[in-house]
Amino acid sequence: MLKKYSDFVFDRQTLLDAFPLPVFISDNNQRFISGNKEFHSFIGKNTLREGFKLSKLISSPLPQETLKQLDADVLCSGEPQAIELSLKRADDVVCQVLLRKTRLIDPNWDEPPRVLNTLQDITEQHLAQYILLDAIDAIAEAFAMYDNNGNLIICNQNFRDMYGYSEQQARPG
Repeated sequence: MLKKYSDFVFDRQTLLDAFPLPVFISDNNQRFISGNKEFHSFIGKNTLREGFKLSKLISSPLPQETLKQLDADVLCSGEPQAIELSLKRADDVVCQVLLRKTRLIDPNWDEPPRVLNTLQDITEQHLAQYILLDAIDAIAEAFAMYDNNGNLIICNQNFRDMYGYSEQQARPG
């Protein structure tokens, strides 16, 4: 039985290491189960042990209860979820990530389903978006862009001022 378990751990690790993005498995209490090489490289730690509480490793301004509820929703419904958030990694680098969560069930496990977490670093895209928004806001005239269906995509402060719209009233969509 022990050999079969160790073979499974090796197979699971091999599968995780095949992912090009940082990936890790956690349980319903947000405890670390295992992660791929990219995950360990991303967070700057190579010695995480199973059962380690992830909130101690990666800090986020997002309340931990929100992440716990997201995990609960994924585990209960089976529907994948994604959320953008800022993370302060163990090496004190703050980055923007897209965290995708998917329910992971292995029919050979005698354990409850787990959460497969994928991290995509979107820091550069986030920075580019802010630069674009600043550039559009710097346009001296009122500026607005609409999609093919006539829905607002983006506008500047001069546009909002011209029509007396608040930021809430002039949000995309």
